[in-house]
Amino acid sequence: MSLSLALAIMMCPGFARAAAPVDYSNPDQVEPYIESLKKKYDIKPRPLTEAPRPAEAKTPAAENIENKAPLTDPNEVQPYIENLRRKNGLAPEAPLRGSSNPGAVQPYIESIKKDPELEPKFKNTVNTAAGFSFVASNQFKITSNKDIQANTFESVYSPDSKYAPSADVFVERQLYRNRYVGALGVVGHLNVISIAGKGVFTKTGATSPDTTFRFLAIPVSVGVSYRFLQMRFIDPFISLSAVAIPFLETRNDDHPSRRAMSRGYNVTGGLAFNLDWITRKDAWEQYDNNGVLHTYLLAQLEVLRTLSGAVNFAYNATYIGLMFEF
Repeated sequence: MSLSLALAIMMCPGFARAAAPVDYSNPDQVEPYIESLKKKYDIKPRPLTEAPRPAEAKTPAAENIENKAPLTDPNEVQPYIENLRRKNGLAPEAPLRGSSNPGAVQPYIESIKKDPELEPKFKNTVNTAAGFSFVASNQFKITSNKDIQANTFESVYSPDSKYAPSADVFVERQLYRNRYVGALGVVGHLNVISIAGKGVFTKTGATSPDTTFRFLAIPVSVGVSYRFLQMRFIDPFISLSAVAIPFLETRNDDHPSRRAMSRGYNVTGGLAFNLDWITRKDAWEQYDNNGVLHTYLLAQLEVLRTLSGAVNFAYNATYIGLMFEF
């Protein structure tokens, strides 16, 4: 069977062509099936090698890049930007190829970055100020009406020998503000004063060494404020307010607590030290994130006096805190 198959193959007309050397210049021998289809459908044969395409016209920018020559026309580097410059009547700036200075490659962009118009822009006017502070030192002189007082405040609470925690929170609305005249506004304060001791102050009875008493006063005041804005980094301020002083005396045994209210006035004055100069970046982030225009360190003195009520307050304190202007 193998001999007859070999003879059949050799007798096949295509065998002679296959056995003969291939002429690669003849497309019929390279792609016989494809070329036969082309002849069948009258498709002209394609030469094996295409003629070179005509040289394309090269732009000046392409020739400069090809020859590694420096660009002299900024339109070739940043055409869109230069079109904008022409529309706005600005003369083009020639960029310098290979410079380490980004302004030499993108002069228009870099000049805009350096333009003061793109610096952080803060709101021009201040409308509100708010802040908080904690007591650094305080002095108490508190007396009660004779018909209910058992012991002096000093004997029960010993305010001169201990730290009495106190905190102040305030909000100020500025009604008028001028750099040369100053700022006039309305201010509200919420203060918390607390001190603990042994003994009875506002109820008849003897001192009890086993009972802890706590005196808590919460002065709430509303008044007018004035800030001196003539100096650059330090703003002195003063405020005068009417104050209501609800207070509470509690004890840790089964006896009841006592509460009452006094009324009087509050004078607060001090200095606000501007902190914006420390870092411009942080100042801008405060404004961008929280709307804070300026940040100040506060050092203030508070004087509290009563005019009526069950308890007479004579309270002086120094506070340290922060103020923010919006």
